[in-house]
Amino acid sequence: MPPKSKKAKVSEESGDSAYVDKRKRNNDSVKKSRDKSKKKTEETVEKVQKLKEKNKKLEGKIDEQKKTKKFLLDLAKQKNLPVDDDSGDDDLISDEEGTDDDDVEKSVTEESDDSEPAPARKQPAKRKK
Repeated sequence: MPPKSKKAKVSEESGDSAYVDKRKRNNDSVKKSRDKSKKKTEETVEKVQKLKEKNKKLEGKIDEQKKTKKFLLDLAKQKNLPVDDDSGDDDLISDEEGTDDDDVEKSVTEESDDSEPAPARKQPAKRKK
């Protein structure tokens, strides 16, 4: 990057006070804008940290509930109680796979797809007069 060229500073004694006032207002605006940008960045970083903490707590809750579920299923099996084991629930929340939005969208489009005509209804027999 080439070195910045030095600009001659304009002092108030040089004559054009309108230019000096304009530059001062511009410099103040730039400083205000940079401060605002810096504050917004800091707020965003803080928000991200809070969301990460909340996510960590929620993941902890999920782990606790999975352990509780496993314990209760094992207990029910020991007591020979009928168990409806939905082992597919573990796949709903997976760090590796992410969300299943594509699968949901696909199933919705398949349900709304009317490519096959509905079976014809039997019409009631007409009575002769």
